[in-house]
Amino acid sequence: MTSPDPVLTTPRPEPVDTLDRATVAARTRETLALLRRLRRAHLREQAGSAAFAAYATAIGLLVYGGALLPWLRRLSAGQQQTTDAAVLGAAAPPALIALTLLLFVAVLRDALWRGPVTVPVPAASWLLPLPIDRGRILRPRLRNQLVIGAVGGAVLGVAVAVALTTGGLAVGRFGPLLGASAGGFAAAGVLSFGVSALVERYQRAARLVRLLAPVAVLVAVALGVQAGLAAYGHDLPVLVRVETWTGPWGWAVQPVLAVTGPVVPGWPVGFALLVVAALAAAVVAMVVCPGVSGRTLRIRARSVAGFTAGLTTLNPRAAALEIRAARSRPARTLRLPRPHHPRLIIPWRDATALVRSPSRPAWAVLLTAVGFLLIRLSTGAANLYLSLALLAAGLVAGYLAAAQLTEPARLDADDPRRAGSLPYAFDRLALRHVVVPLVVAGVLAEVCAVVAVALTGSVTALLVPVICVPALVFAALVSAYRGPVPAAAMNGPDTPAGNLGMVTVVAWYVAGPLVAVVLLLPPMHLTLGAHAPGSVLNYVLWGLAVAAILAFWSVRRAHNRANDIHP
Repeated sequence: MTSPDPVLTTPRPEPVDTLDRATVAARTRETLALLRRLRRAHLREQAGSAAFAAYATAIGLLVYGGALLPWLRRLSAGQQQTTDAAVLGAAAPPALIALTLLLFVAVLRDALWRGPVTVPVPAASWLLPLPIDRGRILRPRLRNQLVIGAVGGAVLGVAVAVALTTGGLAVGRFGPLLGASAGGFAAAGVLSFGVSALVERYQRAARLVRLLAPVAVLVAVALGVQAGLAAYGHDLPVLVRVETWTGPWGWAVQPVLAVTGPVVPGWPVGFALLVVAALAAAVVAMVVCPGVSGRTLRIRARSVAGFTAGLTTLNPRAAALEIRAARSRPARTLRLPRPHHPRLIIPWRDATALVRSPSRPAWAVLLTAVGFLLIRLSTGAANLYLSLALLAAGLVAGYLAAAQLTEPARLDADDPRRAGSLPYAFDRLALRHVVVPLVVAGVLAEVCAVVAVALTGSVTALLVPVICVPALVFAALVSAYRGPVPAAAMNGPDTPAGNLGMVTVVAWYVAGPLVAVVLLLPPMHLTLGAHAPGSVLNYVLWGLAVAAILAFWSVRRAHNRANDIHP
């Protein structure tokens, strides 16, 4: 009888608190040495891949970097100006503060489900319960994330410096602007990743991020509006100076402003505060990261694995559900009054779901406003192509707003068994899911249309929701019932240009909104420029016909989805 392999047998973990430091350190060294021996071949493979990536990067820099040198010289000399420097100089400060604030929010929101400290599933399940020094495993991963934050921030700073210099700011001072922008955004990146480690470690910090993130997004939107007003001559320099001192998102912008023109008094102090805060956050994060609970790391490891699997199988819906499950919070118990008529059960359930998830109606409001703003800008575009591009972007924003409101239909499409006890056929149930999105989206669009009429005096804006809202809502319903991409679509047909599998996959996911936008572009463009009321009626009928086509398509997709689950 052979003895069990000591590598495959996992010892019962002993509480680390009962062991002295010398024992823990010795077991940590033994465990990590064993892992290095077991993973030697894999580490060699990783080193080869890293060396090849470095080689490819170096070749790309040598080939394309040489061609960029003359362009950078002209850029530094101020010969690439493409916009009005005065307009850009007025709009850039609030826009940069908004950009930095949104990046902070994105990193901290990411810490609610993934990082910055994440380990693979085997390490979370087998390695972390052992009586070893957890810091030896977690601190290197956090250090890598801090380096990524610094490098990513520096790259963003370079992009900002190039954009500002191209616009005509800091003519002849590209070098100082490059250093100031890269340094400020690199420090902001380190600070954001350091604070995100605290969010992962402490539940109270995570709750604070959930509470303040929507407020920060609204502040960023307000800063974007301020930047737009500044571009039209309504700038407020005093307000900008106050905003640059409101936090790290403003401190990171101060060096850039010191080079581009509107110097903030005392900006070296603000930059020093940013650097000190970044270093302090990095040190504190390195100290507290070993205290992340094993349960938290196991949940995050499984979430990252599920998210990666969803992306690998070209199923973004599954990846999004993994993120939502990892960010889950206690469910709200809000409930609307129950209807007295059985036909209102589905709309009541959909409305209750949206009330319990207020972020979705909030995003619908924001996206609807953005869509109407883009549609309004399309009427004053310089040429036809720009007008159509802005109009298409506005319709896409309207589709995304409708998609936020059709989430209850997506939940039924994910698992048709949820609706198994209802006295409706699954394909007919899709049409009942459209009531609440259609009403809410129509009300939001009409409110924006009334505001547009008050600002422009053109009553044709009132007909815009009638033309596009029904079609966009049904396009969102088509996407809700599309299901995962079929295996046949992944293969794709072979052509002289190569396999078209990726094209068919993209077409599977964007088919609904693409059809809606393409068919709505002509009547929307003609309506916004029409002066004869009789012709506008034809455009309204065209929009309703597009909605009817998409409604039939959504029913067919719901029928096919039910057959896929229960053939």
